[in-house]
Amino acid sequence: MIKVMLADDHALVRAGLNSYLKSDPSLQVVGEADDGEDALQLCEMLHPDVAILDAHMPGVSGLASAQIIRKRCPEIAVLLLVDELSDMERRLAQESGAKGCISKNISQAEL
Repeated sequence: MIKVMLADDHALVRAGLNSYLKSDPSLQVVGEADDGEDALQLCEMLHPDVAILDAHMPGVSGLASAQIIRKRCPEIAVLLLVDELSDMERRLAQESGAKGCISKNISQAEL
């Protein structure tokens, strides 16, 4: 089973992603955070296989969190949630150490 941690400052986005992920029996959501600081703590506590982070949360952003997570917990694959998949977002994700980007407009089947 793949353990997933979600972080987004919008509760509705987290709930939607959680619902999408729960429909796949090979995935288990092990934690949710509403900011980057909590995401860092959860990653260090729970050691998920994957952390899905909103790239642009207020405070400690997902981009900043991704860099820290990759240094502290290199075994965790980080995916960034973005509003649109622009070349700039992909470049920023790559520079942060994230494995890739996921558009917030993605369908359940694509996820």
